[in-house]
Amino acid sequence: MNIEQRVASDQKESRPLSDLIEGFWLTQVIGAAVALGIPDMLRNGAKSCEHIALSCGADASCVMRVLRALQTLGVCRQVGKGTFELTERGQILRRDAPGSITGRVMFTSGIMWDLYSQLTTVVKTGCPLPAGREGFRKLASHPGLRGMHLAMVESSIRVVRDAARVHDFRGYSRVLDVGGGYGGALAALLEDYPDMSGGVLDLDYLADGANTYFRDRGVAKQAQFLAGDFFESVPGGYDCYLLKYIVHDWGDTEALEILHRCAAAASRQSHLLLFERVLPEVLDESGEHQAIMQIDLAMMTTGGKERTKEEYRMLLESAGFRMIAVTATASPCSVIHAVRAA
Repeated sequence: MNIEQRVASDQKESRPLSDLIEGFWLTQVIGAAVALGIPDMLRNGAKSCEHIALSCGADASCVMRVLRALQTLGVCRQVGKGTFELTERGQILRRDAPGSITGRVMFTSGIMWDLYSQLTTVVKTGCPLPAGREGFRKLASHPGLRGMHLAMVESSIRVVRDAARVHDFRGYSRVLDVGGGYGGALAALLEDYPDMSGGVLDLDYLADGANTYFRDRGVAKQAQFLAGDFFESVPGGYDCYLLKYIVHDWGDTEALEILHRCAAAASRQSHLLLFERVLPEVLDESGEHQAIMQIDLAMMTTGGKERTKEEYRMLLESAGFRMIAVTATASPCSVIHAVRAA
């Protein structure tokens, strides 16, 4: 192989890595489009960049450039001079669209972006930023908070519906969504099981958002918001304690403390369900494994971690639970089913 051929080969091999390195702009251009409300403005058909700019108080020439960028991503298409419409791909960026991912976009381009900007510092120091419980309380004032909770709601609906295909929820009459934010997981269950009732336990500043969400979903009569801190206590009287993407937020000491509170609240007949990604013992280059490491590194910046099946088993046993099963779902999470140890 001569020099020219070697250079050409090296350039060809470097393209995928180059795409990974420069992927930052995709997150931010889609984030800007959602923040400006561009997909919402295009819900009823094509609009000119001047109309969009006037509606969102932006510069028309800059809006035009953003729309052109979105066209290269297949989110919208130009149908006339300076006029664009949403594509089928772009529809889920509307706030009112079924399966909308606007919350995920706001969360990823906001809070998650900030967390990853701290990655080098966290790796060097071993200290999460922001740190532990205080860091989560500080999220209450983060400008991206609403996006985070909307993302959790969107995720919860998908996760619960996928979990119901592999786990039978019909035996539960009262479910507590521990640390459930606006209660997306609980609401999804109550919609599908009208004879079920339940509560969501989380910090008091989330009460208004959760109660509004319950009303909007039509489950306000079945659901209640319980203001509290799962590090202090978890209420009893439920036959199912559900924790969706909660344990991975914390290191082993804090995770064990949360599970101890759940064990203290649970009866011998109660069931514990953890909805979590389960880290494979050996990783490969698949998109699935890249996704779990993406979340694991984000959790590292706040003091959490993803865990293997064996790590979950040991954690549950230390808290007084016995792991019954770990069942994969169509979503990235698995259902980790446990009961009180005898």
